[in-house]
Amino acid sequence: MHGIDRDAAGAASMTATGTISPQVGIPIAANGDLRTTVIAGAPPGGSTMRHGMSYAADGSLHVTLDAIGIVRGGAAYTLAGVLCHTTSAPTNTSKQVFIHGVGVVLVDSTGRVHVS
Repeated sequence: MHGIDRDAAGAASMTATGTISPQVGIPIAANGDLRTTVIAGAPPGGSTMRHGMSYAADGSLHVTLDAIGIVRGGAAYTLAGVLCHTTSAPTNTSKQVFIHGVGVVLVDSTGRVHVS
């Protein structure tokens, strides 16, 4: 879906390394992994906001395990616009949501994006 590699259960594959090869604006590494930077707390200096989400200076998407501040369109974010994720596998309660600038992903019942 949307050029993002998935594991067998459908969780988006993410990586913190590799050169970004954007596909329709989505920060994807050459191997198809969603290029992310895991942070805790507020986004660091040099970060940008696009479509209400925080991106690192290198163009990677900020993700976190921090507390959920808001759920928009079914996806969970911190109040600073950092996308909340979970490494738990999708289950029968997971659902698909569309995140502008990322595409269709699976989220858990709280809105955290399933990643592997």
